[in-house]
Amino acid sequence: MTTQGEAANGRGDRRVLEGALLERTAVAQVSDAAVIARYKRDFAGQPTVEEVHARHILVGTEEEAKRIIGELNKGSDFAALAQRFSKDPDKARGGDLGFFRHDQVWKGFADLAFSLKPGEIAQMPIFNEFGWHVVQTLERRPVPPPTLDQVRDAIRKQLLQEAVQSVVAQAREGCVCTSSTWTGRRCRVRRRSRRTGPEWVAEPGDEQSAGGPDAGRGLDPGHGADITRRIARGTAKSRELITTRRGLLAL
Repeated sequence: MTTQGEAANGRGDRRVLEGALLERTAVAQVSDAAVIARYKRDFAGQPTVEEVHARHILVGTEEEAKRIIGELNKGSDFAALAQRFSKDPDKARGGDLGFFRHDQVWKGFADLAFSLKPGEIAQMPIFNEFGWHVVQTLERRPVPPPTLDQVRDAIRKQLLQEAVQSVVAQAREGCVCTSSTWTGRRCRVRRRSRRTGPEWVAEPGDEQSAGGPDAGRGLDPGHGADITRRIARGTAKSRELITTRRGLLAL
């Protein structure tokens, strides 16, 4: 029987090998050239967009919203009224929403905020499912596309995530077998068992080219003499070998 210590060591070996696989495949795909290519695709040449800086006061009725607009027209402080009457969590910031693009908020609110001049208060409140909004636009600014340096780290993280997903998908689809009769042949999982693990079989078309008495058969413990079964924990060998219950996958 497998002891808890052996099981823990097995999990540790698996993590070492998984990390080596990702380092050798996924990380290598995230080159500077790949980052620049993604930047050119997603950012370079994009038009400048406009953002507005606005704040609002959210109340439950149209009458209350109009009353607050009247108070503002008389010179009352917007932030103070927001902190006193607004139902929105941003009341603590005086209703300040910061800068946003037209497509980052619901259309009715965006249309109203972008129609106002800096410092102007909308003279009619706007309604949505949360209530009635009193809106003031504070600033407007043009925003050019980001530079490569500004988004380099974000692009690298995105590319790495995509590369890892690709490596995992490929690992699930197939492997390269190292049986003496199947060396270098493509193979796939024919069936899985919780007790014995996966059984690897040749991909269609590889059975004849593989040749030998093992062609077309799964790799089972009877082929143990032809299968190197070792895990070099924490060594360079972990970059080359991943051991399964019934076979060895060459990375």
